[in-house]
Amino acid sequence: MGGPISINFGKTIGGHRGQEEIWNDDHRFIDMMMGRRWGKDWIASKKTLKNIYQRDFLSIKDQEIKCSMRRNMPRLLYWCVAPDYALCRIQIKKLFEVLPDSLIQYDGSRASQPFLWLYPEIKLEFKSAEKPERLVGEGINGLYITETARLKKNVWNDNLRPTLADKKGWGLFTTTPLGRNWYIDEIRSLAEPGEHHDPEWIAYYGKTIENTKNPNLIDEVNKAKKSMPKKYFLRNYEACPDAFQGQIYDEFSYDKHVQDFEINLDNYKVIIGGQDWGYTHHGGFVIIGITNDDAVDVLEEYTQDRIPVVSENEHQDTWVKRAKEAEEKYGTELFYCGPDQPVYIAAYREAGIDATAANNSVHAGIQTISTLMHIDENGHTQFRIHKTNCKRLAKYLPAYSWREARDGEMSEEPAKVNDDECDMLRYAVYSAARKWFRYLPEQRNQHREAA
Repeated sequence: MGGPISINFGKTIGGHRGQEEIWNDDHRFIDMMMGRRWGKDWIASKKTLKNIYQRDFLSIKDQEIKCSMRRNMPRLLYWCVAPDYALCRIQIKKLFEVLPDSLIQYDGSRASQPFLWLYPEIKLEFKSAEKPERLVGEGINGLYITETARLKKNVWNDNLRPTLADKKGWGLFTTTPLGRNWYIDEIRSLAEPGEHHDPEWIAYYGKTIENTKNPNLIDEVNKAKKSMPKKYFLRNYEACPDAFQGQIYDEFSYDKHVQDFEINLDNYKVIIGGQDWGYTHHGGFVIIGITNDDAVDVLEEYTQDRIPVVSENEHQDTWVKRAKEAEEKYGTELFYCGPDQPVYIAAYREAGIDATAANNSVHAGIQTISTLMHIDENGHTQFRIHKTNCKRLAKYLPAYSWREARDGEMSEEPAKVNDDECDMLRYAVYSAARKWFRYLPEQRNQHREAA
């Protein structure tokens, strides 16, 4: 049969109370919506091994089953699924943290399509859900999905759920919520008590602070509550799916953030631009200055519709001309540009303007700006907009909102309405933060609390 099978299936595993409850839960489908650092993927990894060996293997160990690792014919087959390849690698790491070496028959975790063979002829395949059409194959005995809410809509019902039908496989789901998206409708509603509840399902909910096994978490949670925008704290630490509703920059204050301050270029360690391409709708760029304390001042906006990037007519207004004007006025070091138009970026470079594609991570960019915009208990903020020079940005920032689906539920996707200036700002701030900030905003706030 292969190597020895040695794993603890006792009633307790040394976890905190919530983890112990999940360990001893026998439901076919277990959904865990938790705050970050609660330990959801630790218990899901442990539970995966328990389900494999106690739920499945014990029931078939005496059966004659034709199986062979060499011929890729496993006795039992499982999938571990993540929204993308990066999260897939983290899922593999978490599993290895709890997997005894004695259970590993062959380690293929570094392959382009990662897998593990466990004794005796049990196969785990690690899947990225970035391309759902590839999630096909024979029936599986169970699956463990990490960051479930981040999967694309319909992946569960169209691609994953059917793989469990033949063998009546089980499912473990972990996630931090991402608004009231498909996950709430198609998974959480089955697990929670209510109209759509399925008795084969059970829901677990937990806040970060419940992880009593990490002695530093209480202090870190309290620091985060003081320094983070409220909606990010509620989502990330209290697993609240309703945190993101309505206004995106809900801490924006015209009185606090929009000021006619004197612009002294010597106050900034770097000045850069953020460019959003547009023609029939408003395009343009903003110029921001970053102070030595990593505060951000938005110094000026240049926005207009129906302006080409370049033109053979030397008298026509172009974005190249305006960018050169900004360079001369502010000493702009670099323009971070919308990555959707590489030809336009090349045109800037040909004109002698230092330009590159911006980092277009929407959620991370919004969180960075929200954290800078946060007003602390002393009334201080790390974000200012020049009142006279940035009238459109000051107008549209408070109107920037989360998209509302047709059924009235909110998602964590911005509405694509009057968002041009907001995109310019995000391109500049988030791209610059990754290069010139000493700390990303959330790291900086933690550093200051500790100082």
